[in-house]
Parts: sequence; structure tokens; C-alpha cells
Amino acid sequence: MPWIAARHRVWRVALALLLALPLLTGTGGPSLSGARQVRAATALPTHFGIGLAAQPTSTDLDGWLPDSGIPWDYAYQYLAAGVNTGSGWEGWNERGQFPLRYARAAHAHGYIPTFSYYEMYQSNGSCTGCGEVQKDLSNLNNPTTMAAYYANFTLLMRRLGPGTYDTIAGYGDTAIVHIEPDFSGYAQQATLNNGNCYRYCTGTGNDPALLNAAVTSSGVTEVAAYPNTYQGFNWALLHLRDLYAPNVRLAIHISGWATGDDIGSDTRTDLDAAARGMQAGQFAARSGATSAPNGTSTYDFIFNDIADRDAGYYKYVLGLDVFWDRQNTIFPNFHRWETYLGAAIAAAGGKPTYVWQIPLGNQVFKTMGNTNGHYQDNRAEYFFGHIDELMQIGIVGLLFGAGNDGSTRNTDDKNDGTTNPASFCTGDGTSGTPICNTTTSTVADDDGGYLRLAGRRYYSAPHPLPGTSPSPSPTPTTTPSTSPTPVPTTSPTPSATPTPSAIPTSSPTPSPITSPTPGTVRYALTLSGTAGGTVAASPTGGNYVAGTTVTVTATPNTGYLLSGWTIDGVDRGWLDPLTLTMDRAHTVVATLAPRAAFADLPADQTVANAIQQLAARGIIHGYGSPDNRFGPNDRILRAQMAALIVRAMDWPPGGTTTFSDRGPVDDELWGAVGALVQRGADSSVVSHRAPCLGRPSRRAWPSSGCSRR
Repeated sequence: MPWIAARHRVWRVALALLLALPLLTGTGGPSLSGARQVRAATALPTHFGIGLAAQPTSTDLDGWLPDSGIPWDYAYQYLAAGVNTGSGWEGWNERGQFPLRYARAAHAHGYIPTFSYYEMYQSNGSCTGCGEVQKDLSNLNNPTTMAAYYANFTLLMRRLGPGTYDTIAGYGDTAIVHIEPDFSGYAQQATLNNGNCYRYCTGTGNDPALLNAAVTSSGVTEVAAYPNTYQGFNWALLHLRDLYAPNVRLAIHISGWATGDDIGSDTRTDLDAAARGMQAGQFAARSGATSAPNGTSTYDFIFNDIADRDAGYYKYVLGLDVFWDRQNTIFPNFHRWETYLGAAIAAAGGKPTYVWQIPLGNQVFKTMGNTNGHYQDNRAEYFFGHIDELMQIGIVGLLFGAGNDGSTRNTDDKNDGTTNPASFCTGDGTSGTPICNTTTSTVADDDGGYLRLAGRRYYSAPHPLPGTSPSPSPTPTTTPSTSPTPVPTTSPTPSATPTPSAIPTSSPTPSPITSPTPGTVRYALTLSGTAGGTVAASPTGGNYVAGTTVTVTATPNTGYLLSGWTIDGVDRGWLDPLTLTMDRAHTVVATLAPRAAFADLPADQTVANAIQQLAARGIIHGYGSPDNRFGPNDRILRAQMAALIVRAMDWPPGGTTTFSDRGPVDDELWGAVGALVQRGADSSVVSHRAPCLGRPSRRAWPSSGCSRR
């Protein structure tokens, strides 16, 4: 699995849980004794549409979006936290009304409500401690988990559909539900390489029918006709939509890394993007984009994501350079991604496609200093400047949103007001002239106001889509008897779409967008330290001409020591001062920890420092009160030595041992012995290298020892 895919999933979990916090309040609308009067569905836009992630709060869905005065087309929200955990969306408002209230609130502002249904990974199953992919596939094959999953999806369809269930009238208007971002990519990787399948596949190939799933075996009557495969899982969801919410458009996800090669980060010059895209599209087609049994609809849309956070976050926090070249000369770049996605769209039946969760960073405003909440990216700029190029491959809309807590947002999420640090020039995202963020921001938006201004400019003359807007997927030719049939009623005239209010005259007028200008390349240095001292750089300044050598010094407070440096998230030891070259922007963090006050440290300062460094990391302990000794000349048991190794390596304790001489050794120490055995470090392996551990035999000798020193 590509590194970026793994990071996608971890941060999606955190983001989805975060988005579960700000919930809608108020009543769920009128309670009708009969079937709800169904409004005519709001038509999808006939122009290229723009949307944003928007939480149901006064600062997002009911604040920034309408206050911008821009007629955005879509507002999207995660539905997450697991189908059987007690924390999922069905409990965010009473009686599962969260999506209903969100949809009505979005509609009131003229936005099409869009939901990313992200439930598989966070649900409970029989593989709680497993890795991401294994847990996904295990949950997919757990009949009990999947019964809860189909029930959860049914509830969503009932709340969004035109019928009345549990005395609650459904939404009944146009809405989009995006099915399981990432999961389809893991499913395809599993069938292409059964090493990723954890024995849940029946064969190898680009076919969703080769991956097992609990569908019929879930015992859910409505989906009993569909096979126990990943293909059948998708058909089951489409069928539940057909039964309860034919007004809802369903979207299948196609990831850029689904075939095993990550189109968004791969730097190889010989990668065949068209072939990879065709393969991804064929898998989606067979998963329900074009293929379904008679009487079952197909997916309406495709969703694709390009990254889960700004490229600047990846580079300056995680140390991974995944900027796309705006000149389309070196890789990764925009044209190769378009080649991949265009081929995928064509192979998946040409379904209208949305690019989703697009990072909001830019390289225009001074605000974008590659600091928390203000990281740079160039994809928003490129997309707004090349909409015709996107439309040519079948893209009909862009949905912008941050995928993790540190990424750039369009609101003042960091509550730091209008910010304009010193501008700088960078080679990030360009194979040509360096890019300089020289535009001064006059608004508090964390992106400096770029999305606000770009959206205003675009909607002054939106791009019309070719032909007519997509029509709903066909409904089944027959309706199973298990389907509740709402009583038909006369449809009232659709309510008018409200006109977004103008920006108040008291608001500052944002500066116009200007093209990035060339200049001397400068890089930002961000310093931080934990409580317990200060960190300073020489020369001072914060932004340095490329190639400058900077010395960073930590000054611990009394009773503290420097226990380590990291540069861009990578451990760099504890030598002080630290020297680095400004070959790019860097983030330096000094960890300052309390100094252990052992009363019997050796006179040898080198040894004493090593003991205190290990103590600060929790690797080695003293005897504690009342004498607070370290005991440098005491003997250390072999089991204790095993514990020191396990703590230093940050390995989890555990593992099976066959040693017969545990004796009085406690659980932690014996668990450390097991951890070493599990990793091949039994006594026969280490006997010639570590006298403290070595005694070739079938005994552990846990009570034998050597000096603690």
C-alpha cells in the first residue's frame, strides 16, 4: 500500500471524529401523520460546480459560505464513527436526524447536500487490533458487522428519501452520498495482489467479484438477492438507495493509488498513467459504475481525491515532497493525473466526476507561510485556472476541504485573524522560476482569502457543462415486497433558491489576486520547543536565503535537559547546538525534559549524561524514594536488560516463550523477554554479541545479570 494511502486513512479517522462534534440543533421539522409531501428535486447545476466542506455551525454552513456572497453549488459533510460503536452519525441528533437537518440547512442556502459515508473502518468487528486494510476487509466479511452496516445505510436513505419513517418525514430532494473514500482502492489492491487480501479473496485479477463480503450472509432481507462479494456489496447499497431514496445520487470512489502505483506522488518518468487509469476505471465499472443486475441502478457519479492535506504539510511536517509541478514538466504533475483520471472515467462509463477534498493552500498570499493552518499548495490555483482542461476529461465539479486538523482552511479556523508574515520565494511545485507569495491579505481567512476571491471571480461567468445535467439513475423495474411504499401526494412547487447575501460593506475588501512573481528564493524556518526552556536560531530572522547555514540552540531551564531534536519530523539526536542548511523550509522542534535527580550518578560526565538521557525517555528508571538512587554499580538482570532494549526500540511487550525458568520475574520483564524472542533475539542468537544476554541454551536465565553501568 502506498505511503500516501496509509496516511489518507489515518487522518480521515481523526477528521471524521472531529466533524462529529459540532452537531445541528433544533427540531427535526414537522411531524406528519401521513406520507410526506415530496418536493420536486432541485436540479443539479448545468454549469461546472464548486463546493466546500462545511460543518453545520454558524462559522461554516450558516456563516462563511452564505456570508461570502458566492452562490456555491455544494456543501459536504462526513458521516462517520462506525455503524455499531454508539458514536456514529445516527446518534449525533436524536432518531438519526443529523443528515436530514444538514440537508435542509444546506438546501436553505441553495447548496446541494453532499455526504461522504465513511463507516467501514471505524465500525466494530472481529479484528479490532488489526491494521487498516485488514480491519476493513475483516469488517466487510463479518455478518454481524455488515448487518449493522446495511441497517445504518438504510436509515440514511430513509432520512434523505421522500418517505416518512418512524413519523419523520425524509428530505426528498437532490442529495449526493459518496460511498467509502479509500475503501474501493484497498479492495482493488487486494484483488490485484492477494498478498493484500488477508485470505478474503477467491482469486487474483481486476475483478470485484474476487473479494468476499458478507451480503446474503448478513441476514438482511433487502440485500439477500446479492452475492457475497465486494461487487455484491456495492449492488446492495445501490438497491437500498433504489428502495428508499431514488432522489439520492450515489458516487463511487476512484483513488489515485488504487492500482498499487500512486499517481499523486510517483516521480518515475515511465509510469503508464493511462493504463493505470483504465485499470482503476474497469474495477469501478464492475463494482457498480456500469454493471448491475436487472432492476438495480448503477452509480451516478465518480469521486476522486488528490490528497488528504496540503502539499506544504506533507513536506514541512512529514518530510515528504509531493508538490505537483505546475509547469507539467517533472513528476508528479497535473497532466499525468488528468491522463490517469480521464482514462478511469472513460473506462467507468464516462460518469460525471467530482474532485473531492481538494487542499486549500495557495502560493499567492503572504498568509501562506507553511505554518500550522497556513500550508501552501498549488492545486486550487491550477484548477481555477484550468477548468476547461478539467471538463475535457469529464470532471463536473470541485469540492474543497481540509483533510486534517493542521491543513489550510477557508475560514479563520486558527483564530489568528489577518496574518501577513514576510513573503518568500520557493521552488515548491514548479520546475520553472521560483514562486513568491507577495500578495497582502486583508481578511482573516486562513488561506489569505484566495478561495473567496477565486470563487467570486469564477461565479461571475461560470463554465456551462456540455449537454444537459446528469439524470437520476434508473429505478428498479420491479419493487420487492419488503420495500415500504410512501403514499403518493401532490408535489408542491419547489421553493426558490435563496440569493446569498452580499458581503457587508464594513468588511475589508480583499486584495486582488496577483500572479506569483519571481525573486530570490527564501525559505522559512519554524522553531518550537516543549515547556522547559527556549530555542533560538542564529542568524535570526525566520526566513533565510537559500543555502544559508543556521545554528539552532536550545537553552533548558534549571532542572531540564535537551532530550532530542527533530527536523521536519525526523529525529536528529540531542547534540546542542544543531546546525542545518536552508535548502528548503524546515520545522525544528526541541524536546526539553525534566532532568533525573539521581543522587549517585557516576563522576564520568559522559556516563552521567547517558543515564539522564535514558531516564528522560523513560527507558531506564532509578530506585525512587526515599534515597532516589540509580545504582550504577548494581547488577542488572537479563530480564531487565531485555526490558531496556524493548523500551528503547519502542516495541510492544509480548510474544510466546518456551523458557522454563521465569521464576519471580514480573509480567513487564517477562513480556520484554517474549518480545525479543518474537523478533528472533533468543539466547542462541545473541550469545556471541551481548555477554549480558548470551548463554546458548533453552533457558532464559532471567536472573543472571551484568552491571547497570
